[in-house]
Amino acid sequence: MAETWIGLNDIKEEHHYLWTDGSLFDYSKWATNFPFRDRYTVVEWTYITLETDCIAMMKKSIEEEGYWGNNDCQQNNSYICQMDSNPDLFRSPAIPASDIIHYGNCSYSIIHSKMNWEEARNNCKKKSLELASILDHYSALFLWLYVLQFGEPAWIGLNSNVTDGYYRWTDHRKIKYSNWARREPKQEIACVYLDLDGTWKTASCDENYFSVCKQSDVIAPTEPPQLPGKCPKSRNQVSWIPFRGHCYFFNAHGTSWGESATECIRLGATLVSIEDLDESKFLADTIEPHQGKISGFWTGMYRNVDGNYFRFSI
Repeated sequence: MAETWIGLNDIKEEHHYLWTDGSLFDYSKWATNFPFRDRYTVVEWTYITLETDCIAMMKKSIEEEGYWGNNDCQQNNSYICQMDSNPDLFRSPAIPASDIIHYGNCSYSIIHSKMNWEEARNNCKKKSLELASILDHYSALFLWLYVLQFGEPAWIGLNSNVTDGYYRWTDHRKIKYSNWARREPKQEIACVYLDLDGTWKTASCDENYFSVCKQSDVIAPTEPPQLPGKCPKSRNQVSWIPFRGHCYFFNAHGTSWGESATECIRLGATLVSIEDLDESKFLADTIEPHQGKISGFWTGMYRNVDGNYFRFSI
């Protein structure tokens, strides 16, 4: 379980929490079953206190990512420093467009020349980079803070303009994390920018913004072989995703199995049948961003009136 130290603690008095910078403790984000009181153990008939006085941000689960828990102050964790910003440094011209910063296995560069999305992508490619993909909560926070230095929104690699309406990263990474603004994505054919509030928003690809380029040490996944044929173009909030000769539409709005099957037929399709492990993995990867938000997706398998026989509705 990954943990990162923050400045909160109750070293001075049990359950009386203080920030190391003296800030007022009027907000908390405790994980489930935290905080707990110091524990005790017996060593040679003597009670020894197991002190857990220091607070860390934890990653117990996707649902509680970034929540807090108390722990032994002697444990080795990563940590976050904080200082007041200097207004004189805001949007400093000393930060050139070519500067590259590193985070994890990736390198990033903010291009603070305004371009449309296609120009921004080509500009990144000239530098042997790609418009940035954002794959987890921590890199999202890192890039948001990076972009804030320049005070301008910035294009990222997510788009639907080259895919007939379904959103994907230009570097072919799977969408396992998202941070859409409320009611986004609200355009079927659009490009995506990182706004100054940290959320992702859609815009016409002809708009001009700064951009974030990225290079990763992790090899990008290869595209699965596609059979001949094309999927229908997106319309009326229905976007089809191609995979090995089939087209898939994912509806995250809850309906009954019968209503779902009927709606698929209305669209000229059927509820999905799953033929092998590769297809199952594709479906699982695609629905992963919805984890914790909905209970699941219907498939076309059902049991008939004769008992235990299962079949797909195709």
